[in-house]
Amino acid sequence: MHLRTFIGVVLIVIDVKKTSVKIPTETLIKLKEIAVRKGTTQNNVINEFIILGIEKTEKNKIQEPKVKFKDLAGKYSAGKPFDAVDDIKKMRNKEALE
Repeated sequence: MHLRTFIGVVLIVIDVKKTSVKIPTETLIKLKEIAVRKGTTQNNVINEFIILGIEKTEKNKIQEPKVKFKDLAGKYSAGKPFDAVDDIKKMRNKEALE
């Protein structure tokens, strides 16, 4: 994105590239309906959805763990056998763990 001043007005110039995308007919019909309802172009609607999708993907990106399981394996002991699934059920039911 570039900012340019022209006779006291700041213009924002965004570099864009043209591309082709194959879109299912039903999806294209829905895009057209949304564009008409919003009073904008299909291109703007598509770009808006792409940006929202990218933001959602970046927000939900799985973080790399700081400590890897293989680094912990064998270093800790529970002292007695336990059933992790049963313990989770107990915690969900707010039961005390033994």
